[in-house]
Amino acid sequence: MNKRSTIAIIAAAFLLTLPALTSAAVYKWTDAEGNTHFSDQPSDVPAGAARIELPAAGSTSPEPAQSQAPSPDEASQEQPALQPDAKAQREIREKNCAIARKTFEHNERLSRMYRVEKDGARVYLNDEERAEVVRRSKEDVSKWCD
Repeated sequence: MNKRSTIAIIAAAFLLTLPALTSAAVYKWTDAEGNTHFSDQPSDVPAGAARIELPAAGSTSPEPAQSQAPSPDEASQEQPALQPDAKAQREIREKNCAIARKTFEHNERLSRMYRVEKDGARVYLNDEERAEVVRRSKEDVSKWCD
């Protein structure tokens, strides 16, 4: 496999995972010492942590959706959803901006792109399709970095 093929495979894989990266959930909780923690791994999260849903890629909603993940003993009690603080939102936006910039720069450098079909066949993008991928990745930069 030559270098160009390897780069194209990596680019295709990254393009397919980008929407999942930008629509992930983040969990927020405060420990017994008053320290606030954030994690994107549900296994690291204690019971009662707030789950913060990030807007999906292409969403026009300025506010992320939120839901409270109650512990079993709190399930019968209603608690208001916690508002993510400005610092957490800024950190999330900065991470998404960095991902969008890297994706755009990578897509701009590629002269050939392809997608992999379900049967494993490669379908190379024509110039118009490649330009559309670059345009969408540039829009993502504008969305997350401005």
